[in-house]
Amino acid sequence: MFKAKFPRFRVAIDGGWQYRLAKLASGMDIFWQEHYKKMKSGLHYNIQAAYFFTDNHGIEVMFSQQFFDNTLRNVILFNEEGNVVASGI
Repeated sequence: MFKAKFPRFRVAIDGGWQYRLAKLASGMDIFWQEHYKKMKSGLHYNIQAAYFFTDNHGIEVMFSQQFFDNTLRNVILFNEEGNVVASGI
């Protein structure tokens, strides 16, 4: 019904679980390896809206959000001079 009324528009929504296949850097500290391993999988969704000027040419707007979760506690960030910049979760 939507396509019959608006033949030049396309709207799509998709989502699901995803897993990142990239390898972690070799020589990384074991603490950071475990942290990043826990952040390799999570949920995502995308919303897309497109308008076609012709059958093969158009413009599209897309919003995508990903949810990966792992928390580090008592983290301290230092600048290049060794001064504390921030701390927290």
